[in-house]
Amino acid sequence: MLTKVESAFRDLKSELGLRPIFHQKDKRTKAHFFISMLAYHFLIAIEYRLSMKGDSRCWRTIRNILSTHQRTTVNCVNENGKILNLRVSTVPEPQHLEIYHNLNVSDPLKRLKFYK
Repeated sequence: MLTKVESAFRDLKSELGLRPIFHQKDKRTKAHFFISMLAYHFLIAIEYRLSMKGDSRCWRTIRNILSTHQRTTVNCVNENGKILNLRVSTVPEPQHLEIYHNLNVSDPLKRLKFYK
């Protein structure tokens, strides 16, 4: 259990950019701890929900699989000079869809959105 917790925190802190720790103010240390604990609770909730569906993959594996489902924002200017931001997502692969289905996530990254 300790190894799993340590591995989870190492992964999360790397992903969140929380390593190394050089906080010298109490508020920053508390904020760092809060974000770490919140992220850890999300991680455990995700692993738990997947385990209820028979999926025993660890967080690192899940993260590596889902990291290939990408979202990109394209900025362009139309003929009237108005800036359009197009948010485009890749089509999820079967392994992505399996995880999303097991987590009860309908469509995490819609295909195309227009923002003004």
